[in-house]
Amino acid sequence: MLTRARVRLESFETIDYASAVEAIAAARQAEAAHFVYLSVAHPAPVMHAYWSVRARCEELLRTANLRVTVLRPWYVVGPGHWWPMALAPLYWVAERIPRTRETAKRLGLETIGEMLHALERAVLEPGGRWQVWGGGQHPPGPCS
Repeated sequence: MLTRARVRLESFETIDYASAVEAIAAARQAEAAHFVYLSVAHPAPVMHAYWSVRARCEELLRTANLRVTVLRPWYVVGPGHWWPMALAPLYWVAERIPRTRETAKRLGLETIGEMLHALERAVLEPGGRWQVWGGGQHPPGPCS
């Protein structure tokens, strides 16, 4: 019996992974100057199937002989998706405890503005062969 969870799990492979494989192949064939991949922060204590597929896609990109920027937000807050802001005080506390600091920063909340800034910087100023933004690390420079 197919449950919603099982269908979702299978879609990570049949849609997300398969589309990354095809996009990478197309970029290589076109000799793309730069590939920007929207991934997700990982590792994480939840949603293992979701982030593990994206980690595998990143590994494909790492070996694809392309110039790549990977964006790794955990959760993007914005219109219709503000509920995680209720967790902001917990993030604040977790970032001050040495044992949880790195995880809290890696799995922090991003705003739509921060994501647009990261996308803009990735497109306008590609870095070296491999760069990763996310987990509390944001690209330098102002947005235009």
